[in-house]
Amino acid sequence: MKPEKTGIVSLTAAGLLPQEETLEVGAQQKQLFIGLPKETLHQENRIALTPEAVALLTANGHDVVVETNAGVGANFQDKDYSEAGAKIAYDTKEV
Repeated sequence: MKPEKTGIVSLTAAGLLPQEETLEVGAQQKQLFIGLPKETLHQENRIALTPEAVALLTANGHDVVVETNAGVGANFQDKDYSEAGAKIAYDTKEV
């Protein structure tokens, strides 16, 4: 028995839907130097990067310097940042 042709074609069968394509990304040769100073505004507790974000950046070859006690208002200690790969600076000019 032959299948009946109804004129209805599946979009995926016909290849009409966009297909996902993965491209190979080459290693970047550029390196960033990122400095995180301690916030000086009154009642400002935020910091730009969490220790997890610092770990991701340092794992990709970037240098991160964090001023001492910069993350205390957001409940992050200097130890958290140094374990993530950041360098702790004790002077704002160094950051």
